[in-house]
Amino acid sequence: MSAVYDLAVMGGGIGGYPAAVTAAKAGLKVVLFEEVFLGGECANYGCIPSKALLHYALVAHEARRLGIVGGLPEGALHKALDFAIRSASEERGGLEALLSRVGVNVVREHAVLRGCDANRCRVEAGDRVFEARRVLVATGSQPAWPSWAERCERILDNRGLFSRGLPDGADHIAVIGGGVAGVEISLALARLGASVTIFEALERLLPGLPESLSRIASRMLRRERVETRVSTPVSRVKCRDDHVVVCAGGECREYDAALVLIGRRPRLDAVQNTLGARLERDEKLRLRGNPNVYLVGDAAGPPFLAHKALMESLTVAADILGWGWWRRPRVYPQVIYTDPELVDVTLEDGEGVRSIRYYWGFAAPARIRGHPAQLVYAEIGYRTDNGRIVYVRLAGPHASELAAEATLIIERGLTLRDVAGVTHPHPSASEAILEAVLEALGAGYHRA
Repeated sequence: MSAVYDLAVMGGGIGGYPAAVTAAKAGLKVVLFEEVFLGGECANYGCIPSKALLHYALVAHEARRLGIVGGLPEGALHKALDFAIRSASEERGGLEALLSRVGVNVVREHAVLRGCDANRCRVEAGDRVFEARRVLVATGSQPAWPSWAERCERILDNRGLFSRGLPDGADHIAVIGGGVAGVEISLALARLGASVTIFEALERLLPGLPESLSRIASRMLRRERVETRVSTPVSRVKCRDDHVVVCAGGECREYDAALVLIGRRPRLDAVQNTLGARLERDEKLRLRGNPNVYLVGDAAGPPFLAHKALMESLTVAADILGWGWWRRPRVYPQVIYTDPELVDVTLEDGEGVRSIRYYWGFAAPARIRGHPAQLVYAEIGYRTDNGRIVYVRLAGPHASELAAEATLIIERGLTLRDVAGVTHPHPSASEAILEAVLEALGAGYHRA
């Protein structure tokens, strides 16, 4: 048995490594367990490669729109996927170097929590047992795979897509699942020359987001000639030698490949045999009944957001290191990196909340006139009793970069008048928030 660690981190993704690095930099003895790739789902199969793919698709699209090139280069889709996979590999390399520099002991084994007493926990990895005063469980999530989908090289989840790419000649693609991942990847594939059909069992795309943003997403995909089939649950996905068959809505169609992107589920096999199936957290993210064990990120359940995992990881570090100034976030922004980008930051909605919706239609504020014509939209929800802003919803170029301002407004309980008194640079995309706030106060200056 090795020396006692101050912190053992189970999982090298964005829910694990920020706490590990922060604790190690403060002088604590830290061990981190990761059996596959550092960076977790986000760096390897999610955020990083999908945004790289979207970026490649956007650049190719803009080059055609502006007349710089006449069409897509041969093999554009496969080149873009290679670019996305390389981006993930580069991210992993940076994390390995960072953990080494700060002195975190990285153990490349599957780790299992074997138990805790009042002062220490035991983690087994391979043929070794490690003792630690505290354990952070950041084991992430894995793609949900339905019983009605067969497995083969032409039927992929996000991990398959961003590790192997698509089969050669896969130009006609079914995307099953109209959530964030399905909508983002459908847009990228369509812009890179694929013929795409997206299936969603519920009545609209992005069912977890406000309907106003869902409508914008549907319009966006129609503009890219993506066939959208909502209220159409898939009943079967079958493998064939050179194609797949997708059965939905009472009919079966052939495609070159199918992507199954129907959601995620927490990965807790490393701890549930010891801690049980029902895991509840306190306000410091410690497990009730096991105060030396923290649970964060996807492993703790939805929302499955990388920035939620990051902030929870830092919340754990703050508790261990005694940061009295740290405040655990109350709200996490939802961001969809499409074109236009979509943002939803919601603390509350419903009774006592009034909204102002500000459309620019298919014009745009001055900062973004160079972008292709697309909807620019801002919606602000505020309490009628005190003017406090409780949600912000945005659509437009660079909307993702406004998510932090929207989150800060809501976290700090700012009112319409508070925000109206803040200078927003002109020209900038951030004027969307200012103008919506001024409109709510009856002081808008761009409407007659």
